[in-house]
Amino acid sequence: MSNGESTGSDPSNRESESKPVKTWFRHAFAVDSPGVAEPSAEEQDVVDDVLRRVARRRLEVPATLFMECFRPMNYLASQAMHFGAPVGEILFPEQPYRTFAGFLERRGSVDYMTNRLAELAEEGKTKKAAKTKGSSVSDKP
Repeated sequence: MSNGESTGSDPSNRESESKPVKTWFRHAFAVDSPGVAEPSAEEQDVVDDVLRRVARRRLEVPATLFMECFRPMNYLASQAMHFGAPVGEILFPEQPYRTFAGFLERRGSVDYMTNRLAELAEEGKTKKAAKTKGSSVSDKP
């Protein structure tokens, strides 16, 4: 060992060995940044379809309440959807089901869905008001 072999006590050797561990540990518990998640085009189509169905049935308030109450568990809900995929894909189309479950995994997905649901509800109200106003004007002689 006197001819320059390392005994493992060389500080530079320990530092190079710990870099991969530090890098792994730094990203092991990483989460998405807070804020509204921006969906891809495919995710937006699927989520908008689901939210339009909710808004058409005028269930915006119960849906928003449900999403806000279970906000901390949106990731668990997505994992439950993945777990139940064999049964869920019998009831719903496969690709939209997987896309929706994938979108729920993201941290800001509930924020996006509640904001979008409010927008769709407002659009529905304005369309209904315009339709009502248009029919009342045309009914008069």
